[in-house]
This record gives sequence, structure tokens and C-alpha cells, in this order.
Amino acid sequence: MLNFNRYEISVLRPSRLIKREPPNNYREEDKALFEEHMQYRTLDSKLYQIPNGYITGNGVIYSSFFSVLTDSLVMKEQKKYHQTNSLIKHALLGKKKVLKGNRYLSVVDEWSVGHFHWFCDVVPKLVCLGARTSDYILLLPNHPYIHRMGIPSILHMGVQFKDIQFIEEGSFYKVQDLSFVSRVSKSGQMDDELMAKIKAHFTANTTEAKRKLYISRKQAKVRKVLNEEMVEGVLKENGFEIIESDVFSLSEHIALFGTAQSLVSIHGAGLTNSLFMKKGTAMSELIINKPSDNRCYYQLATSTGMQYFYHCGEPDSERPLEGNGCNITLDRKKFENFLQTLA
Repeated sequence: MLNFNRYEISVLRPSRLIKREPPNNYREEDKALFEEHMQYRTLDSKLYQIPNGYITGNGVIYSSFFSVLTDSLVMKEQKKYHQTNSLIKHALLGKKKVLKGNRYLSVVDEWSVGHFHWFCDVVPKLVCLGARTSDYILLLPNHPYIHRMGIPSILHMGVQFKDIQFIEEGSFYKVQDLSFVSRVSKSGQMDDELMAKIKAHFTANTTEAKRKLYISRKQAKVRKVLNEEMVEGVLKENGFEIIESDVFSLSEHIALFGTAQSLVSIHGAGLTNSLFMKKGTAMSELIINKPSDNRCYYQLATSTGMQYFYHCGEPDSERPLEGNGCNITLDRKKFENFLQTLA
């Protein structure tokens, strides 16, 4: 379908209804924490073909008439900013580059260099495209995470592109033949069929899963367990290993988490590594006892056939746990009892 901005749109994967079972240790008094996340619809994932379009180094796309493509934005409410301030900055001050003579593809946005968003927002788009990926040169941000995890994950899955080209922050690219894939689902929600296919790529050769792992965020600025010294002591008493996974390569992630029977951590990107754990293993998320519009790790675990457990800590502020959120403190006795439910 051709619209007034002169780009074509086709649906790659139609929307579908997703229904979830509650967490494994679900209690009726916690209904408000999860009830809105147990049923939803995914999005129509669309393939845009944009002749003579423009793209910034972090994936924001404009038509040939400089109209911002809303589906390329992380937050739709920022459309006015990207249509004015950001466009002026890139069009006037950005380094101008022209890409022509090939078909180019973007699947990224401003969040795609994050661990969770790469594997749960970007990679499902590649699965939707299937064999068509080989028609394109893939455009990716020139970012350390993309080099350390993004490209190795593409190679590990056997996804074939004609080539990969890096786009730079601060540059503004005019692309003669540009295509873009929109989200498969709202960020934080999952398409179960696609996530199961992705998990299969990373767990096909895993060995017996026996290890118990706790991912520490003690080096992070926010979303930490404030009494982690006590918590780590209790975890070690229950057979858990304490790790910090931020610097691991993809192969190290796959090797480590492929041997894990149980994974515990506070809400954060480290729980994305459950994608490398076998079906039937357990993820446990430390959260706070407040409703949230983000239950992405509950979604991830249940979409890939894992057990999902949760345990609530006491927040140190009124901020939510997500993003630049609060820290938590755990009660020793309650945490010990919780770990017993995982045994």
C-alpha cells in the first residue's frame, strides 16, 4: 500500500492474542501485580519500503518529505520533538551521508543497544523476515554492545545478510532504497512462537542444567539490593553462585546460562540471559509490591516455557523499580523461605 509519504507498507506478521498462566508462586492477594499482563494482543509487524528515506545514527527514520516514521520511535509521544528539534539538529548539523545502489534494512531504534531490547525487540523482527534478510545490507549502530553481542547473535542464529554496515551517532543518512521492520509487540510483551524459536537457537547444544546463579547489580547506580551482603550469604547457603554478567561475550553467556537450573536477580537486563537457559528451568525476579506496566521478565520466562517466580522487597523511594528506579531491601527470613520454594 502506497501512502502520501510515498512509502509502501506490508504486514509481515499479523497481530495475535497471547494468554499467560500466572507465576508459579502466584498468590491471589498479588492479583494486581500481574492480572493486566496475563492477556494481550501483539502488534501487526510491518515492513516499510521507503524510497529516498533518511535515517539517523540511532535508527529514527524520515520519509523523502522529512516526515518522521512514527513506528521507528521508541516513544510515540516524542513525535513532535523528532519532527522538529531533532530533525533540525540532524538535517542542519549532522554529517550528511548517502547510501545507494543496494537495498538497506533497519530493525533498530534508540533502545536497541540494550541487552533486553536487542534480544526481545530486535531479534524477533529478524525471525519474521526469514530468508528475506539475504536481500539486504543491515544498518546497525556503531556501538560496543552491537559488536560484543548483537552481531555474534546474528551469526549464531545463522541469519544471512548481504552485508552489515554501521551507522554513526550524529550522522544523517539519505538512503535510496530503505526498508524498516516495525515492532512485533509492545516492548516488554512477547510473541510466544517467535521467542520459542529464538530460545531454540541458543539452547540446542546445552548440557545438563544444575547450577544456581544469582546476578548481582552491586556495581549499578540504580535498582540494587541494598542489603546484598546478607542476601548473597543466604544465597550461598542455598547453593547459589554469585556472578556479574555485564562483560561476558555471547559464547560465555550461552555456556554459563545453559548450565543453569535456577536464575535469581532484581529486575534488570541480566534476567534476559534466561533466554539461554533450557525450557523448564526457573527464573526468579526480585520486584516490589506495586502494580507495574512492565512485567517483561514474567513475559519472557513464560513465553519460552520456563517457570517464573517473584519475590517482593521493600523499596527505598516512591519511584517504580523500572528504569532509573528505586533500590530494595530484602527481609532475611522471608527470602530464606522464598528460596526453599525453589528447591
